[in-house]
Amino acid sequence: VVGAGHAGCEAAHAAARMGCRTLLLTIDLDKLAHMSCNPLIGGPAKGHLVREIDALGGLMGRVTDRTFIQIRLLNESKGPAVQAPHAQADKRLYARVMKETLETIPNLDLRQAMIERIILPRPINRNGSDTDDAEALCPGHYAVVTHTRRIYQCRALVLTTGTFLRGRAITGDAIWGAGRAGEAPATALGEDCAWLSAGAAQNRHTAAHRRAHDRFCTYERAAWQSNPAILRLLLSRPERSASRTGIQLCRAARVAQRGAADAATLSTGDHRAGGASGRD
Repeated sequence: VVGAGHAGCEAAHAAARMGCRTLLLTIDLDKLAHMSCNPLIGGPAKGHLVREIDALGGLMGRVTDRTFIQIRLLNESKGPAVQAPHAQADKRLYARVMKETLETIPNLDLRQAMIERIILPRPINRNGSDTDDAEALCPGHYAVVTHTRRIYQCRALVLTTGTFLRGRAITGDAIWGAGRAGEAPATALGEDCAWLSAGAAQNRHTAAHRRAHDRFCTYERAAWQSNPAILRLLLSRPERSASRTGIQLCRAARVAQRGAADAATLSTGDHRAGGASGRD
């Protein structure tokens, strides 16, 4: 797995839990799971994604519950369909807890390296001839080449590079290369991805809003908002287990309902497509 942001950490964790020998590569291990300048998790737009990740055994929700600074339930005055917990995390604590958690996962190793090139199982170079690296690869294996010319081979390769592929930072008329502010972009890997698949490195990141310095803020006029005592981004372990049991019961009810419908279809002698025989 190349890249250790939100997606990379979850991908590496999921692969390792499935029993795969997994390697997570990132430019800077101290910036593993490093959050943006606005470290928010959840909300109406992405809160459902956090819960889906948690339902699959992911880490984001659990780590947020351990590291949030403030959490609110948005849209309390509206119906439950649009209500959503919205947490602001301590970005440094979140990164530390995520790293410590990943370091305890069996089958998962963390390495610091900048990937510059991807070698396909049957690589063809830009001149159309076989590359010399192909002879060193195991059959059916991908490989990545680091900035120190070390080669890692794998049977499955996951790219979760975020904004670092040929990344640029723009402030007014000034433009310079950066994955994030103050961090180097993955220029070589971006060019290699662009060659392997046209348009693969053309994603753009949403622009960040301007920030206000706190010395210009009048906190005395602000209203204090306390965290709800029992609110968490995700439910506690026993409640989450009960929630999953409820999901299983709902699925069983749908299966039973479908079986009853199929039985009714058979009793009327209707065997058209879409009936019991059609679904079988």
